[in-house]
Amino acid sequence: MTWAKVDDGYDEELAHLSHAAFRLYTTAITYSRRRELGGFLSRRDVETLCRAQRIAGIDKVIEELLDGSADKPLWVREGDGYVVVAYEKYNPPTSTERVRRFRATPRNADETLQEPTVTPSPASARAPGPVPVPVPVQASNEALPPISPTTALSSAPNSAGVPRVKSDDVISVFEAFQERHPRAVLTDDRRKLIARFVKGHGAAVCIAATKGIVYSPHHMGDNDRGEKYDSLEAIFKNARNVELFSGYELDPGTRPTGHPRGRVERTIRGRELDPALLARAYPVLARD
Repeated sequence: MTWAKVDDGYDEELAHLSHAAFRLYTTAITYSRRRELGGFLSRRDVETLCRAQRIAGIDKVIEELLDGSADKPLWVREGDGYVVVAYEKYNPPTSTERVRRFRATPRNADETLQEPTVTPSPASARAPGPVPVPVPVQASNEALPPISPTTALSSAPNSAGVPRVKSDDVISVFEAFQERHPRAVLTDDRRKLIARFVKGHGAAVCIAATKGIVYSPHHMGDNDRGEKYDSLEAIFKNARNVELFSGYELDPGTRPTGHPRGRVERTIRGRELDPALLARAYPVLARD
């Protein structure tokens, strides 16, 4: 259940309104909060509220809320609807409203695939000599040299700006993951997840992270449940996981050695080290 909040001086601030305008303004706040509209109501929403509250003369009541002669307007027009001015002052956006606004923000994803445009200089400003002819560069299928930690980290963002993410980098990272999970599907959520870390750490580090998780005993099944936790979401859960797993792949000296003690072994060792504590905690084991 959601809650709509108002100021404790609410009645005094709205004392100048008519009975119909007061009811419409109040129900608009609760209606918007219940449906997570962020204080925005379309014309259809307002008409629905007026029918439910039996408010006649809808246009006259709306103009009363839009009138700012008393102090300031309580509503403002926005597109084909209206926005409650002081709504977010007491009713901050919910998670659903924040996600909706984020998705509505225009993206510039197409710019990442565009090549920079070079404006040619005038002919009079060119130095005498042959005109250079651009040579197309074709992609090579030759194997890349081994990745070193220094080379891998060079694709991370620097002070000059944030690197752009190419769709080929996202696909390369996912193909590295598919080597262990051939039936995995690159969904939109996974594409966004990979792109976020490629943007921050670089494609080479992300590819190394998808391969380096195999050196983590806990994530490969050596845990109390005996289950593997090597999903794409586990690898890119946070920056710490990406840096940890990529380090295992790029720097073998950081890989864990041995296996952690299981729960039974820890209990046995605790019994040997502190039998008095074990007798109080596990009386059944103490009699064995």
